[in-house]
Amino acid sequence: MLYEDVTFDGNEDVLISLGDAGPNRVFCAYVYENGEFSYKNTFESISFDHVDYADKTIVGFITDGHSYEYEAKYAYEDGEFILKSETHYKWDDELDKYVVEE
Repeated sequence: MLYEDVTFDGNEDVLISLGDAGPNRVFCAYVYENGEFSYKNTFESISFDHVDYADKTIVGFITDGHSYEYEAKYAYEDGEFILKSETHYKWDDELDKYVVEE
């Protein structure tokens, strides 16, 4: 269980691990609203990696472990976690690193 402010309202919310999907992590979220914790099913679509407090986004990260990575940023709006941006990366053997997939 993690305590993180995923709604950026100054209150800690509760994240409960639902397990791993390969190298990716899945959580459900209970957000603090009006003195109670409310379950938000839209958080489960995020392969949770971390909270970016500076950007006020939840960062999701998916990898196949060797040639593909995907980063998605979500914001909490109107009671849901909404996809705001996504970036796809692929492994470049010549550069020996991941590069943004065009």
